[in-house]
Amino acid sequence: MADTRRHNNHLSESILCALRGMSVVLPADRNPHTYLAMVATSCLMNLLLKASSVQWVATLISACGAFSAEMLNTAIERLCDRLCTTYDEDIRDTKDIAAGGVLFWGFAFWITGAWVIVTSPVIPWMRERCASMLMTYLCAVFGGATNMVFLKWARPFAARYPIDFGCTMSDGRRVFGPHKTWVGMASMSLFCGLWQMVIAGVARAVGMTNLGDLYTLVSAPSPAVDFAIGAAIGLAYMVFELPNSFMKRRLGVGAGKSVSEKNPRLRRLLMLIDYADSPLGVSALVCLCTGQGFGTYVLYVIFGTLLHLVVNVVLVMFGVRDSL
Repeated sequence: MADTRRHNNHLSESILCALRGMSVVLPADRNPHTYLAMVATSCLMNLLLKASSVQWVATLISACGAFSAEMLNTAIERLCDRLCTTYDEDIRDTKDIAAGGVLFWGFAFWITGAWVIVTSPVIPWMRERCASMLMTYLCAVFGGATNMVFLKWARPFAARYPIDFGCTMSDGRRVFGPHKTWVGMASMSLFCGLWQMVIAGVARAVGMTNLGDLYTLVSAPSPAVDFAIGAAIGLAYMVFELPNSFMKRRLGVGAGKSVSEKNPRLRRLLMLIDYADSPLGVSALVCLCTGQGFGTYVLYVIFGTLLHLVVNVVLVMFGVRDSL
């Protein structure tokens, strides 16, 4: 009987089959997505921490090893599930052994990351940078929380002055929605300015000199300057929320609702946009005013996004926000 199995006799066919295998695994399995995100984060961290050539090689080897092991683990799991549809101890052992290979490479990957962090010459600079970013975002944190409380009380009045003037698009939906108002934008700038006066005053009283990157533009700090800086941060924070609101309305997400409720398939990406929109604005303000580069911009966005998430968790715990 002739052998009808397909053999890949050419390198090009083997490469195409390998690419097809990746295209099969990536959309259907969550773990490879996680590893790809980890690899991207690790490469960004290496760039920011100025990893050596040896560390880059170790990172890439461990990352490729972890991703390859995960794909082999997925292939073995699929084959086992196809061969045996009932519980079997040998099948269980086979799957666990394959998962152990992934874990082994995962340890190598995390150890390499820890090595890069511990030996990085940038760590002292990173501490100063984090302090500067925190001082920049603090007025937005306290101003934003104050503004939420204020708008819960003043919502009927604020709703009379929507930013989109009640206009709708061709889809019949509002441009931004009823929650984006001129009152909310003005009050956010006001509260951020007032909070910046308090924060800067306390910082100077305790002898702090790092008040944030925007203060590098100031030769003679004063309460008026503090207010102006805080108000500018609040305005940038609010303006960069508008594109996200526009996108939500086009997706049919109601005002004040999570975008993930409407489209669960894009849940992670859309939640990330929810948390990153305002930090994108504050980061742009800082970098455009101070002339700092793209690396600083990325740092500000990442730091602000994580801070936004942490603050929202706290606000939900205290009942200021209804949900994340």
